[in-house]
Amino acid sequence: MCMPEKFWRTMVETLKRSELLKDSRFVTMQDRTSHRDILTDILDRIFMSQTVDCWVNLLGDKIPIGPVLDIDRALESPFVEEIGMISSVPHPAKSDLRLLSNPLRFDGERPVQKVGSALGADNKDYL
Repeated sequence: MCMPEKFWRTMVETLKRSELLKDSRFVTMQDRTSHRDILTDILDRIFMSQTVDCWVNLLGDKIPIGPVLDIDRALESPFVEEIGMISSVPHPAKSDLRLLSNPLRFDGERPVQKVGSALGADNKDYL
C-alpha cells in the first residue's frame, strides 16, 4: 500500500484503476489503513495477474518499489553479489553453504557467519 498520497495516486493511475481514487474507503491513507483487508484483497488480485518483473518494469520508475526475493532469487541477484551480501560458509559434513550475509556492518565489516553445532554436540556444556 502506498503511503504518501502522490505515490498512491501514481500507482492507481498507472494500474488504470482510477475507480480506487473515488472509492470512499480509500481516499486518504487513514481510510486505506482502516480498510486495509479489503484493499489488500483488491491489490492482491491485481498484482497476481502479472509477474513481479512486469510490475517492477511498469511501476519502478514511478514509485519506490522492489521485489521481495526468496532466498534462491536473492542468491542469484547481481546486485546482492555486487554489494557483498553473499558469503560462503564452511560446513563440516557438506560442501560450503552459500548464504546471504548479515546486512549489518561493524567498523565496516560484516559479522563472520558459521555453521551451528551438530544436534546434541554441545549438550554437556549447556546441561
